[in-house]
Amino acid sequence: MGSGLIRPKLIADILTFIRFFIALSIIFVSLTRGQDGLHTALLLLLLGWMTDTVDGQLARRDPGAKHTWIGDNDIIVDVLLALSILIFFSLSAMIPFWLTVFYLVYLILAVFVFTGWTLYAAFIGFSYGTCLLMSYLHSPRFFVVFLLYIAFMLLTTWSHCWENIQSFFTGIKAIDLRESSKKSPS
Repeated sequence: MGSGLIRPKLIADILTFIRFFIALSIIFVSLTRGQDGLHTALLLLLLGWMTDTVDGQLARRDPGAKHTWIGDNDIIVDVLLALSILIFFSLSAMIPFWLTVFYLVYLILAVFVFTGWTLYAAFIGFSYGTCLLMSYLHSPRFFVVFLLYIAFMLLTTWSHCWENIQSFFTGIKAIDLRESSKKSPS
């Protein structure tokens, strides 16, 4: 910081903080506009995805980056963003309310019973898969924008995406091994 330049890690933390408010804004849109706020909610979600992409790249590129509370809790903000779009679809009567409650219970169990980010990633995947389906059904232009964004991200950050995919399946395997060891006597 002595050179007067803002560290990439600080910008990454600010973007994570902004994503937190984007998630709250999506919930606010669901409460105030319902289904009429679909395009606003989808646009906010896209903005949230972009902040997530940029903050991750900045944090990884800062050679002197130290752990910060915001950076260490980035996954919580990611989960909140994913939850906010489910809440939007549920409160807008686009998906059944029980489905959001089911995944909220799953999320609570993942937080308090299991460890590791694998179960969070499964929750986020379901949420964003639901978002893709809802955008396909109710806003095909956003569906195309989401697909283009995902394709662009896969092309530009393939190595990082591949590491996350491998880590996810390693985490699933570890959960399976823990369950197997509980069932079989040692």
